[in-house]
Amino acid sequence: GPNTGGMGAYAPISLATDSLLDQIQDRIIEPTLWALAKDESEFKGLLYAGIMVTDHGPKVVEFNCRFGDPETQVVLPLLDSSLLDPMIEIANGQSISNLKLDWSNKAGLTTVLASSGYPESYPKGLPIDIPDECVEDPEAVIFQAGTSMGPGGLVTSGGRVAAVTGIADTLRAASLKSLSVAEKIQFEGKQFRKDIGWRELARSTKETS
Repeated sequence: GPNTGGMGAYAPISLATDSLLDQIQDRIIEPTLWALAKDESEFKGLLYAGIMVTDHGPKVVEFNCRFGDPETQVVLPLLDSSLLDPMIEIANGQSISNLKLDWSNKAGLTTVLASSGYPESYPKGLPIDIPDECVEDPEAVIFQAGTSMGPGGLVTSGGRVAAVTGIADTLRAASLKSLSVAEKIQFEGKQFRKDIGWRELARSTKETS
């Protein structure tokens, strides 16, 4: 298919073993931080590493000085600690090495809703209907992206319009919740993938069979 921005994400990931995470830490993260320190490049903020796992180990696709999109939409709802504390410490130039973050044991899956025609040309200004039941659902979080307020209410204004994160005890249940809410949100030409996390779901099914 065409090259788009991220159309979904899920967590946790069974392939992210301690061994793989150690490789990423040793080969990518630490050398990057050492290089910044060596050049005396003061950096206060968030460094996002886009990493692809290959047959030859983890490889860097990109670095961004921002949160990943839509990765963040699935990760942050699983954070049981305050995000404010580490962000304030970072902004003040303080170390966060001793700060402990608490994470939920639940799973999350995010589905991105896109405009018709995306990633090519797409219409804007189309009315969006988000039912109250979706907003109030305790197992779902709706993130607006390419939206704006028109004279009659919420309308589309971008290619990736919104993201729906389902949160549940299992990834399969999180997927079903995400897709259920995605179906209920309405705007003309809405499109979204229904196969987000399918490899992980297949692995979990195989392991429990």
